[in-house]
Amino acid sequence: MRTSTLFVHAILTLCCLAAPALCDEGAPAPKEPKEQEAQPKEPKEQEGEPKEEEGEPKDAKAKRLERIAEREAQRAAKREGRPLAPEAPAAKALEELLNVPPLYASDGTVRLDYGFKNLEEQGDFELKGFDAAEALVGAGRGNRARRRAAAGKGNVKQARLELAANSRTGGVLIHKLKLEGEFEVTFTVHLVRMTSRSDLVFFVGEGGVRFGTQLVKGRPGSFKPISKAPVLTEAFEGGKSVKVELTGKDGVITTRVNGVVMGTSEKLNGKLDGQVGIYARDLVIQVHQLEIEGKVDAKKMKLPSGD
Repeated sequence: MRTSTLFVHAILTLCCLAAPALCDEGAPAPKEPKEQEAQPKEPKEQEGEPKEEEGEPKDAKAKRLERIAEREAQRAAKREGRPLAPEAPAAKALEELLNVPPLYASDGTVRLDYGFKNLEEQGDFELKGFDAAEALVGAGRGNRARRRAAAGKGNVKQARLELAANSRTGGVLIHKLKLEGEFEVTFTVHLVRMTSRSDLVFFVGEGGVRFGTQLVKGRPGSFKPISKAPVLTEAFEGGKSVKVELTGKDGVITTRVNGVVMGTSEKLNGKLDGQVGIYARDLVIQVHQLEIEGKVDAKKMKLPSGD
């Protein structure tokens, strides 16, 4: 029996030495799981693939800003070709007539910038029909903002003129001067409140644009569209600041909203000489800035005595 037992043990030992894999059957291979854990990076690389699509809106915005910068450069070059003439009789007359310093050029062009930081600037406008018209400076719409405007204090970038127009007759903000010929007028505004019955027209003479998108002709309260272009109000929603530009040249009027051309027409030829203004109905609007550049008829202005 002892000899048989020893013989069996000897055979098993030889088998283990000859084939160690048989003895370690079921034992885990320690390196294989670690190699598998280091592999799953492909999903992260796939998540980053649509970057090109996400960049498209940024490219569109960059192109829009590039167009605006190009137009500003053209304006600056145009102004450089027109030396200022502050000593001209018309320039002196403008200084006496207006509450903001006019930039009068030798070709008869004047540039006026209104930031509505104080109440004096309202003296250059006639306001009709508004339930309220208040200059505000600083945050909010309360007494503190009114006091800052009355004192002419605070950051000019936070200044604005708030106009509340009723739903019956509406209100009109109109500038003293009458322009003739070429002009560039820029309104920077935002709507505090509006309804489905609201109306908002930016105009020069008898031509203008409703909400920056639909060209119209007529007078405040009776503006009629001159094209089938729809009225789009999306740019004014959400309390965003909106820049509406009106330019007139050779009888052609062009409107832009935030630098993008929304419409152009020759139908207003002969109707664009006149005053700059805003017509509003059933809304509350804040005018942050108004820039006017154009020619005025010096013969119709009262020059200082002796000139």
